[in-house]
Amino acid sequence: MDKYLMFASTMKEKVLESAKKRLQLEMGIDCNLKCVYSFIYKEKVENNLIEHGFDHIFKGYSDEKPKPNLHEIKDYKWMSIADIFSDIPNNRLNKTTFKKIHV
Repeated sequence: MDKYLMFASTMKEKVLESAKKRLQLEMGIDCNLKCVYSFIYKEKVENNLIEHGFDHIFKGYSDEKPKPNLHEIKDYKWMSIADIFSDIPNNRLNKTTFKKIHV
């Protein structure tokens, strides 16, 4: 299950290849990525819904300046790890379920 990601139940794609494509599509960056870990989560969200996901965390390094695709992302922000952790108490409700779990 951790080897392939399914799209529209017809296309199989290796997760690493998919992550690289999404990084290029969303941020205009092409770099080597390494899967750090995978996880499954299930959390209640608004409107009595449940978010249940199987996600992968990748890391990569690049000197390229991001060229965000505004059709894919609304905004982005560069932050150090220390700044991310100090930001959590003030903005926890503004974080996605994914960020709440992993930051």
